[in-house]
Amino acid sequence: MPRFLRNMGLILVLMFPLILTTSCLSTVHDKEVIHLLHGDDRTGFYSFLTEFGVDQDPDHVFTLTNGVLHISGQHYGYLATKQTNFSNYKLVAEFKWGEKTWLPRELNARDSGILVHCVGKDQVWPKAIEAQMIEGGTGAARQHAPQLPEDL
Repeated sequence: MPRFLRNMGLILVLMFPLILTTSCLSTVHDKEVIHLLHGDDRTGFYSFLTEFGVDQDPDHVFTLTNGVLHISGQHYGYLATKQTNFSNYKLVAEFKWGEKTWLPRELNARDSGILVHCVGKDQVWPKAIEAQMIEGGTGAARQHAPQLPEDL
């Protein structure tokens, strides 16, 4: 599968430190809960970091331990699901801010989010809807709509 998200997908955005756990309801009909994060297994995801590209994470920005995802926020990027056909879902997430922030936002509010319904190529930031998580303003919905080539 190419590293492009052509259908609806889920991307966990990382701009600043957070600890996150997530789950989704798969459909309205069966109400089966799909736990996206389990144990230490990250095989259902790939990472994208602006400075390094796909699945290149030399500073371990993303770590998963006992089903808890830790994102350091050292580099701009995201962790994306390889599966892209989520629909009729309820996304449940818990987060906690870490202590460290990084340049260029070292003196700004800690900022993160969850991107859903992502399409197009891997880039910061892809065309998507973001559930914003920012110190003092968590809960806003934002639209990301970069210019994309016509062939996507």
